[in-house]
Amino acid sequence: MATVRSAWTTAPLAVDGFLTPAEWSSAGSLPIPAGFLMVKNDASSLYIALDVVGDTGNDAGTNDYFWLYVDVDRNGAPTAHRDVLFSLFPGQPNRLGKWPVLGPGITEPVPNTQVIASSTRRGFGASPNSATPHRVWEIRLDLAEIGVNLSASTTPPVVKVGIRVASSSPAFVFDTPSNVASDFSHFHDVVLATSPDPGDYAGLAGAVMGGVGLIPASATVISPTTGLATTDPSYRLHVTNAGFGGVLDILGNNVTITSLFGVGASKFVVRHRYGATLAAANAAAWSHLRTSWTNYRWDGSTYVLESFGPDAADMYPILNPAGDYSIQKLLFQWSSYTAPNGFHQFELDFFNAGGGPVAAPAQRLTLFVDNTAPDVQLFDILHGDAPVPACGMITLTGPADGVRIVYRAFDAEGLLGGYSVDAAWGQNQGANITSDNYAAHSASTSWQGTTGPSATTDLWHPPITCAYTFSVSASGRVTNGYSPNIQSSRTFRNITINVPFITLKAPLRVESKPLTPFGFTGNTALKGTTPAKLGRETIPLKP
Repeated sequence: MATVRSAWTTAPLAVDGFLTPAEWSSAGSLPIPAGFLMVKNDASSLYIALDVVGDTGNDAGTNDYFWLYVDVDRNGAPTAHRDVLFSLFPGQPNRLGKWPVLGPGITEPVPNTQVIASSTRRGFGASPNSATPHRVWEIRLDLAEIGVNLSASTTPPVVKVGIRVASSSPAFVFDTPSNVASDFSHFHDVVLATSPDPGDYAGLAGAVMGGVGLIPASATVISPTTGLATTDPSYRLHVTNAGFGGVLDILGNNVTITSLFGVGASKFVVRHRYGATLAAANAAAWSHLRTSWTNYRWDGSTYVLESFGPDAADMYPILNPAGDYSIQKLLFQWSSYTAPNGFHQFELDFFNAGGGPVAAPAQRLTLFVDNTAPDVQLFDILHGDAPVPACGMITLTGPADGVRIVYRAFDAEGLLGGYSVDAAWGQNQGANITSDNYAAHSASTSWQGTTGPSATTDLWHPPITCAYTFSVSASGRVTNGYSPNIQSSRTFRNITINVPFITLKAPLRVESKPLTPFGFTGNTALKGTTPAKLGRETIPLKP
């Protein structure tokens, strides 16, 4: 078993079969048989390059293939209908399939109609590991498809993988680790990055408190008068006049903290004050903030959990800026859940080991905090003027007949992001009845939505006789610095609607023959070998 640390990518990688240095030179790298495994990730995808430098034969056929087993539950054993194998559909070298594991060396065939979010592309050419043209596979795994929910506030997720690379010219079938289809106990660990190193936030960092998560603390991003954040649409985390909520990571300005650390600053105090309005916050007295948090430190082979909190004088330690932590550049973490909604301000004072003050740039960070989700109500479903109760049944009189929805989607703090009134029926069928979002109201920093009961203007005409779910959902413009919105609300009502004047035809049934990936006989894996040497040494290139 080996460990490789993924590198964060700020922009999605193009899965095109070309391993360009611009995209892959900074990736985590692990020698595998006849090549290298390279990895990068963002918040939604794990990008994998199988750089098979030993496969210098550009086969005309489609017999080159790979296996990528994922031990989803990380228990070191094949778990039926939990662990998965990603590989190629036979004869389709650029189409990725996902096969459920049934047991050691056995997978469940899948239909040729399978559609997944993950993808792959085969290539042949040079790479950062070898200038000699060779086989490459570029893969994007959707994190949701491998059971990973990436959060910058938790331990870095580990994806346990087993790999096979196979070639027809030169002929080889190499596994790493050995017996990859049956023995998951020594799978390799891919440690995902949880967030980019914020650095100086591309010049938009605050003077001392660089940012809140991925959101820079510059006054051009977080307004000192509204406490709301707006980032550029091209930025990875795009928000518009967003408040803050949840657990907030206050990250340091790397240049400033490194300088303070270099002149002996070893501790700091967080001063905090609150007001329901900005004027009230500006007039409030300061008090010391006492909070605690944990962070994972990389010790060279694994992540070790460390705990942090204030001493008796309410001082927190300044960590060595060169340290390697899962949440990079974290100064302090504050849970706003128990704090009142409104304006919260923060300032920092720095001290040396003896308690003497250390001069630092002045900065006041003002955040508008809102931890109250939008209020959504579905008051009535009207057929004519008559309300239809939950579990009620109505019959439409003709094609012009339908229903109206009386609803409310309201946010008292003015941070509504959008709302939607929808209908759902049958199997995965649905329709939007009405919706609205902040983009249509962004001339103001505040949008509350519908302040009172509102009825949909037009009748909605159900298409078939069925049970219907009508719902009202809304989201807020509130961020924790890593997700553009952490608030949502939904309410629904179920009724049955009889549409006697519409007759449905039964859909044609299309049969799809289940398929297994390359390297299988039936649903049983063929064995490969594990060479003693890895990387370029497996199949040395001829001079």
